[in-house]
Amino acid sequence: MADAGKTTVLTKEIRSLIGIESEPLSWPVERGAILKVLRALQDNSPLWKELEVSGTGATVPVPPAYFMSVRAPEMRNVKIDVPLHRMVAGGEEWQFLAPLRLKLGSNITVKRKIKDILEKQGSKGPMLLTICEDSFRVDQAVLALRRVTQIRL
Repeated sequence: MADAGKTTVLTKEIRSLIGIESEPLSWPVERGAILKVLRALQDNSPLWKELEVSGTGATVPVPPAYFMSVRAPEMRNVKIDVPLHRMVAGGEEWQFLAPLRLKLGSNITVKRKIKDILEKQGSKGPMLLTICEDSFRVDQAVLALRRVTQIRL
């Protein structure tokens, strides 16, 4: 909560959003999408040669950056109604929990969960920090977690 005498924007209603999860969103694992990420990274490592010749159903190594290309679901049912209209990215943290080898043609399922909502006092007034966690699953196994912080000013 904000310091005494300061304007506060973090209400009980907003705090009640902590723990809400999005609907899952699934994306197919496609060789072309993985190769596009590798071209963008200019990564010509021999590790990826296996990917170029593999067909649907093959299990192939995947660069961690591939997960950045998989869009997380929007939380359309969540409305944070505060008088703070500017939004800034507060950063991302990634955690990979398993070897990154995926089966071409399988699906990555992403879910977003609101982990915390905090209020901080900045030099120009209150800031609201929303911390979300995206889980990336294949066949119910969590492969990666991304923690995203959004700051409203």
